[in-house]
Amino acid sequence: MGRFFYLQVLKHLLLAILAWLGFAFIALPHLPASWAGNYIFLSLLSVPFVLVLAATCVILFTTRFLSDWRWIFAILTLGGLGVLWNHVPTGTYTPSDPQSSISLLSWNVTNFHIRPDTLHQAAAYIRNLNPDIICLQERPHENLISWDSIRAAFPEYPYAIRNEQREDEVLNLAILSKYPLDKAQETYYADTYNKTLSVEVHASKPFRLWNTHLQTTGHLPTHFIGNAKRRNAQADSLKLDVTRSQLPTIVCGDFNDTPCSYTYRRLEQGMQDAYRLASRQWTGSYQPLGSWLRIDYILCSKHWAVQSYELLENPWSDHKMQFAILKN
Repeated sequence: MGRFFYLQVLKHLLLAILAWLGFAFIALPHLPASWAGNYIFLSLLSVPFVLVLAATCVILFTTRFLSDWRWIFAILTLGGLGVLWNHVPTGTYTPSDPQSSISLLSWNVTNFHIRPDTLHQAAAYIRNLNPDIICLQERPHENLISWDSIRAAFPEYPYAIRNEQREDEVLNLAILSKYPLDKAQETYYADTYNKTLSVEVHASKPFRLWNTHLQTTGHLPTHFIGNAKRRNAQADSLKLDVTRSQLPTIVCGDFNDTPCSYTYRRLEQGMQDAYRLASRQWTGSYQPLGSWLRIDYILCSKHWAVQSYELLENPWSDHKMQFAILKN
């Protein structure tokens, strides 16, 4: 009798913990920035975690096992699937009008692996796509591959800027454009190598563009929570800057977090996710781990119509290229 009682208590305790995590997962994008950082593991493991909720729900409904929990897990499963909807593209390709559209390529180049041949091969591929604007994250430091070498690899882009106030060995940024660039602003996030570069683009209709690299999650689980809290604070700062703009806006780059995160929810609020509106693929942007993590984004204000969006696999970086066509 005592053993059965303790076994039942243990089962209820495990279900209670799983239910608590389920509610935290559903609420995660809406928690305060510091709290949300504590649940970064749920964001990174969002798909398998929802599958666990769904499997638990099926077991509870198809057996007599602890039937009191059935409807709680039914609600959690539906809520979890709703959160995952941010992973699913809902749009279709719309033929673009080159006379009134802007094509944008955003890519974390991983320093071109510090190899000039990687730079030239990637540049030839990008030039064949012929985007109007190129946003690069993790541009190599000047002493590794010079800025003049990068400029020379993209001769069709007469307007180009990079972060200059503080160049780090890693996580530098650049924007190359066929349109004039003006009013550049650099933002550096305290105690990290992360930064944002924004500029006014003088196309047929001017707009403000932000190119960013936010705090990476890291490779050690012990660093995940602290890094998530830093990234959430960076997202708050970036969002505040974006909301001040009086022009149509585009925010692109490596956010280093999934669509089930505080960072994504904060930056996507009031914006459009080009992937969700126009991608024809259900895939991630980070090529390792089976490309199931989407951590790179192109977001735009509602002034824009998103005509197409692609994630392009490539052998030159651990990130796919983002290529979008927007009409203002």
